Amino acid sequence: MNLASSPITLGEQVRHCDVGAFSLTEAIYSPVRTLPRHAHNCATISYAVKGSCTEIVGSRSHDCQPFVPIVKPAGVFHSNRYCDSGTKCLLIEIKPSGLEMVRAFSKVLDDVKQIHDRTVMALAMRIHKEFRTMDRAACGSRTWNSMVR
Repeated sequence: MNLASSPITLGEQVRHCDVGAFSLTEAIYSPVRTLPRHAHNCATISYAVKGSCTEIVGSRSHDCQPFVPIVKPAGVFHSNRYCDSGTKCLLIEIKPSGLEMVRAFSKVLDDVKQIHDRTVMALAMRIHKEFRTMDRAACGSRTWNSMVR
């Protein structure tokens, strides 16, 4: 997709890791911060790990509570409002090669959706826990960036 897009985060990047067809970024957002309408080149799965936010896609608002993922295809314009105490999020970019791999089994990345499912929430918690314990060896020293908080 060739659109002028925003970086994966407009917040403060805490850590980042590229793992093949996926890129994971943990970011923090100031209290009551509002991000203007923007889009990303890659499909994304994102969720709050601390605090909450509201994601506005078109005329629909999604209340993003901890570990409740929201899925957005590439190029979907959205804006964000963060809670009074600030928010920490995990953002997962699905690169084109990953998108092809996922689409071979599922269309889950083709539409905007918030996934309220206990099993998915447990998986989101596990992904975040694993991500927080990764090191240079697990991620590859050239793609690891951590300012651990």
